[in-house]
Amino acid sequence: MSLKILHTGDIHIGMKFNNYPAQIKEDLVKVRFEVLESLINKANEEKCNIFVVTGDLFDKINIPKKDVIRAINILDGFAGDC
Repeated sequence: MSLKILHTGDIHIGMKFNNYPAQIKEDLVKVRFEVLESLINKANEEKCNIFVVTGDLFDKINIPKKDVIRAINILDGFAGDC
């Protein structure tokens, strides 16, 4: 039996990017979720059994609830075992 694992780390959802211009800041915040979704899609395409996030999924502990829910919904799309 084979075991496939997709491993990623340090996505830092919720990072503020305060030193960037407004449009770039918005794009950087948005792309964090897109990257997570892309990784889940790739893990599903490759029929991975396990999806592992090491490092920081969230940038800080005080992330807006809507962002936590959005990340959970994306992670729920993983079709593997855990």
